Amino acid sequence: MTIDSYSAIAGAVGTVAAVIVALYLSVWRDDRWRAELKVLDFDAARLGDQVEISEPDRKSLWVRLSVVNAPRRRTAHDVEVALETVEALGEDLPEELVRGIAGAAGRQLKWADRSDGTLSIHPGAVRRFDLFHVVTGGDRDCCRFTFRDLGQGDDGHPLGWQCVLPVGSYRVNLSIEAADLDTRQFCCVITWRGGFDLEVSPVTRVV
Repeated sequence: MTIDSYSAIAGAVGTVAAVIVALYLSVWRDDRWRAELKVLDFDAARLGDQVEISEPDRKSLWVRLSVVNAPRRRTAHDVEVALETVEALGEDLPEELVRGIAGAAGRQLKWADRSDGTLSIHPGAVRRFDLFHVVTGGDRDCCRFTFRDLGQGDDGHPLGWQCVLPVGSYRVNLSIEAADLDTRQFCCVITWRGGFDLEVSPVTRVV
C-alpha cells in the first residue's frame, strides 16, 4: 500500500471522527441547555404556597406547589400539570368515591391565578399550580382538588366535582408536560385532618 493510500485512509478516518465528535457535542450542548423542570416541596411559611381567603360564611385555603425551571437553561414552552392518580392510604373508601378518584386521572390542574391552560417557564422562574382546596365554615368542611375544567363531572355538590375527599391521607401522582420536554412525573402524600389541619410530604421525582 502506497503512502498516498495511507494518507487517504487517515483522512477518511479523521473526517468520520470529526463528524462523530461534532454530533456528540451537538447532542451534549442541546441536553446541557434544555429546560429542566422541578416541583418544589410545599412550605406553608413560603409566600404563595398557601393562600387563605375569608368570606362572611366560610374560609378557603388554597394549597399550591411550585414548578421551577433551572437557571441558565432554555425556556420551557406550553407547560401543563395533570393529576395522574390518587390513592387513599390506610382506609377503604366508598365505591362511588373510588370511582370518582379514578375518573380524575389525567385531568389538568389549574395554574394559580391564571386562566391559561399552558404557560412558559423561563430560566430560573417559578410558577405555582393549585393542588387542592380546603373549605370550612357553616356546614362545609371539604377538601377537593382543583381542575381547570371545573364544570366537568359536577354532581351537584355545592363546591363542584364529585370527588370531595374525606379526612385521610392520599398518595398523589402528578405529571408535567411541555412542548419541548419529555414528561416528568412526581409524587407526594397529602394528609387532611379536617379544617386547615393538613400536611404535604416532600415531593419526589418518579420518572
